[in-house]
Amino acid sequence: MSKKVLIADDEELVRSSLSRYIKNHCSSVDQIFEAGDGGTALELMIKNVPDIVILDVQMPVYTGIDVMRLSKESGLAPVFIILSGFNEFEYAQQAMHYGAREYIMKPVRAAELAALVNTFADGEESQKPESSEDNLSAISRSAAKFIDDHYSENISLSVVANKLGLSSSYLSTKFSQDMGMGFVDYVNKVRIEKACLYLKQGYYKVYEISEKVGFNDTKYFTKLFKKITGYTPKKFMQGEE
Repeated sequence: MSKKVLIADDEELVRSSLSRYIKNHCSSVDQIFEAGDGGTALELMIKNVPDIVILDVQMPVYTGIDVMRLSKESGLAPVFIILSGFNEFEYAQQAMHYGAREYIMKPVRAAELAALVNTFADGEESQKPESSEDNLSAISRSAAKFIDDHYSENISLSVVANKLGLSSSYLSTKFSQDMGMGFVDYVNKVRIEKACLYLKQGYYKVYEISEKVGFNDTKYFTKLFKKITGYTPKKFMQGEE
């Protein structure tokens, strides 16, 4: 079945080059619309009802997030792919809340974007407004981003779930499915990776690093570090990794 795509970006060169690439590499796409601002994007969505909408976060009139919100209020439910120059949890969280399927950092690789368009156009239906299943990738990436930014704090599953507006049980199950490991395992992995960086610097004592990466118990930190890396922190710091 043929699909319609809308590309909204205030940079004309980006917009036109992506449009050409998708036209040449996405056989199931038969119509491509372009918008240079959020207001035009919303008008084109209402008029043409595209199946896939590629939105820049920062645009005149309405931001990409605003367009998602307003389109949802209008009853439109396309597949949203967000383009952003902002690697911030807040933007990803808002995009996920309004149904983003993908959140891609600029500069965008046209081949990567075309592959996503083909995936959504050939194999998946447009989003249903109330379907959480459609947001699994965005949910997991947002949770992981929050962990990466707050690993040194007293972080927990319930804290992250609350930030994302999800139940702890739902986030736990979906995070494990998407990431291939449990929530606690991922937190520990991030913390130990950060600890390795501190140890290589050679500036801090083991107990100081333990505290810096979010552990209150140095003995537990040492035990976990050896379990994950195969070395004690002291051996690792001595360059025997």
